[in-house]
Amino acid sequence: MTWLNPPSEIDPHTLQILGISTSDEILFSVQAVDKRVASALTRIAFDHSVLCAYGRRMRLEGAATIQDSMQTGILIVRSKFTVLTDF
Repeated sequence: MTWLNPPSEIDPHTLQILGISTSDEILFSVQAVDKRVASALTRIAFDHSVLCAYGRRMRLEGAATIQDSMQTGILIVRSKFTVLTDF
């Protein structure tokens, strides 16, 4: 179960989890609805979002950092998380 609550600039159906970079940061990609918007974003909030990956259910915390915005409108995102449960 993954519940992504992105701002309107992000298409929630394009989420791809790329990995966990540290014990409390996750890397994932999402598609911006507009390529011009993607190039302008540097931080974005995914309030009340829950991701399930790597045997954990994780709640995203605070503002996520955009690490890269490719010309295709794909955003590479780094976000802090809190583990809700392990399964």
